[in-house]
Amino acid sequence: MVESDVKWEDGKIVCVLPITLPTSHIRVKRNDEPVAVRKYKIEEGDVLEWQISYYKEGRGLIEAGKMLMIAYAHRLINKNQLTELIDYINNVPILFEEGFKIFKRKTVEKFLGEFEVMYREVPIIHKNLDNGCFLEAELKHKQKAVGYQPMLYVFIPVKNVISTSLTNSIVGRKAMKKEVVKWYPTSRDVIEIIKTFGILSKKHNRDILRIIKQIEKDLG
Repeated sequence: MVESDVKWEDGKIVCVLPITLPTSHIRVKRNDEPVAVRKYKIEEGDVLEWQISYYKEGRGLIEAGKMLMIAYAHRLINKNQLTELIDYINNVPILFEEGFKIFKRKTVEKFLGEFEVMYREVPIIHKNLDNGCFLEAELKHKQKAVGYQPMLYVFIPVKNVISTSLTNSIVGRKAMKKEVVKWYPTSRDVIEIIKTFGILSKKHNRDILRIIKQIEKDLG
């Protein structure tokens, strides 16, 4: 199975993203709903939703963590910017998981005349990146423990990516089998992704600080 990857290519950071895997953490969405891209043509207003990570046991840095390492190694991000990241994350006054909660909201609606209708409201924070991309962090209940688990998503307009197979746009056609695309994040995109991870929870905050300091130590 093709997995997401981050590389240095032709003087740029490139994120390599599979878009046709049914259980993948990367999918195409239209009006906030997933699109079956092997069945329907991709439209210009569609976006890639990428549930992004930074570390994987047994592999080390992945995705966002690898972006930061590559950006620093190739001087797209300098030492002062790393220091500013550490200061920012060290001084976050309140974390996302601490400032919000998921709750049910009752309504006066009825279903079939006898069932009360309620809505589960989930907090989401949003931040714009470059070139129409944006971040959203969503709070979710932990599946195997008590408490909340923030998830971070990067949204990328499909017009910002190119196919690795045809080296062209994926807009206006159905996706090919096992199609993979490339996205080129800017240095600001990388910084904002790392900053956002740092404000999500205590664990994210500790992990991101450790990763930044290790990159600074390893690469000087």
